Amino acid sequence: MGARKDLSETPFCAVAGIVAVVLSMVLTFAYLPPASWLMDLQGRWFGSYSRKLTVLILAMAMFYVAYVTRALIAVIREEGFYERNDERDLRPRKRRRKRRLGEVDDEDR
Repeated sequence: MGARKDLSETPFCAVAGIVAVVLSMVLTFAYLPPASWLMDLQGRWFGSYSRKLTVLILAMAMFYVAYVTRALIAVIREEGFYERNDERDLRPRKRRRKRRLGEVDDEDR
């Protein structure tokens, strides 16, 4: 295995952040759950709701879930429960000829 990468240096974080923001904006402006639940809660607590605050809270929550999931996958791979295909040695193995009893190879001489 090579040097261990910090999860924040992977492209996963950029993609997860963009997906979290876009998805939270769609949920907020379409007034779909869980954004609707969060807006109703803000209305009860503060008297009104802020779409910007709703998008921010939802995006942070979605990104947190994605980051924790990615960290768990990394831990599982480190422990050996799951082996990635690209980490295996895919070179063909040389077949060694079995020696018969009493045979001598050039290496043994």
